[in-house]
Amino acid sequence: MKALKLLSVLTLLIVGGCSTVTPWGNYEHNLFKYYESPETTTQFKQETESHLKECERSNIKPAPGLYAEVGTLCLKQANYECAIEFYQKEKLNWPESEVFMDKLIRSTKRVSEK
Repeated sequence: MKALKLLSVLTLLIVGGCSTVTPWGNYEHNLFKYYESPETTTQFKQETESHLKECERSNIKPAPGLYAEVGTLCLKQANYECAIEFYQKEKLNWPESEVFMDKLIRSTKRVSEK
């Protein structure tokens, strides 16, 4: 009986340890690199987008602000449709951000119309 319990616990630890997708991913490390070397903006954006896609595939809710971060990076590149898309995803995943995301979306639409 003890052997069965031990085997069960070990199995859970191994399976749990294999899960590599977390809400934050490598965001902190990538953000530090980006702040240290702003020329890595494209790489930072791609890595964050990749993490978000992995979260979506794994049905894991990403950390708050990650969609908005990519939206802001799109906005800096004057890719307004992309920015709005990511702001909407942030709003859908984190309803408490709705007021702020709606303001960003309206502002982005105004800028894109000019």
